[in-house]
Amino acid sequence: MALLAPTPLQKISPVAGMIRAPGQLICPDGLVFRKAENFIRRHVAKLLATRTRNTCELFALIDGPAGTGKSVLATDGLLRAGFHVATISGAQLAGSTENAATEALSELLDHLVAYSHSTGARVAVVLDDFHQSIVGTTQSHVGRTVNSDLLTAELQRIADPPRKYRSQCGTPIPFIFTGNDFSHTAPSLFRDMRAARFTHEPTRAEKQQIIEALFASTSCRERAALRYLAWVYAHQPIAFWAALKNDLVSDVLDRNLPDGELTHAAVEAMWPSHVPLHTLRLWRLARQRVRSTPKNHYRPRLAFNPLR
Repeated sequence: MALLAPTPLQKISPVAGMIRAPGQLICPDGLVFRKAENFIRRHVAKLLATRTRNTCELFALIDGPAGTGKSVLATDGLLRAGFHVATISGAQLAGSTENAATEALSELLDHLVAYSHSTGARVAVVLDDFHQSIVGTTQSHVGRTVNSDLLTAELQRIADPPRKYRSQCGTPIPFIFTGNDFSHTAPSLFRDMRAARFTHEPTRAEKQQIIEALFASTSCRERAALRYLAWVYAHQPIAFWAALKNDLVSDVLDRNLPDGELTHAAVEAMWPSHVPLHTLRLWRLARQRVRSTPKNHYRPRLAFNPLR
């Protein structure tokens, strides 16, 4: 979190360094998913309005396939709405002793309230990968504990009026939970009027926009190659394409790294202004990426590639 601006509570609050302020977007140049953005803005608008803040849903759930950018869109959506955002992993709400998870949550929220009163900022929480938390499943083989039940009860208490945890302006602190699948979570936790739900699954057109932006394609041939590759690997998540871009950069480095000491000037000198999208190389790296991904269930579509 070194890129984040210091906060007034940096010395006394363990969460101060985890808080992003508006303008500190995770992905400032990324595609804005309009439906997801509207869902987030609608959710916080109801919490801002005096007439609905005590009766509307406090929690918002964003689920969907892995690697589709749910955590980024949740955090950046709140930042664009003017909130200061603390993003933590759902797995952090745990402990080895009874009530430890509940105490961890209470400590986090107490510090957020103090931060808001110190800065005057509206604050929000993103609980990332909550399906992996101790309350993220009701399946018997996972093994529930007293901690699980206590944390579930505490979250339910927080969601219901009178809503103790509020920003300095009186707005209840919004919670956004992200996860791949909430179907195994205790039904009472995210029941109606406690949680609003949104399933994030980017369309093919949105994926294509992201892919072309990631690879900064400049020619018609490059864009055609990417479109066909995106069609063949249509079921792969967005994270696959970001990893593929990194594979392409690594491939360029393997071919051009100078011998001897690596200096900033030497690396900058060998770095091309634009990483060329050699079609055969890109297809080879894509196949390697699919084979190297553990338990990858997605097979490429079998079709003749006219660009090869």
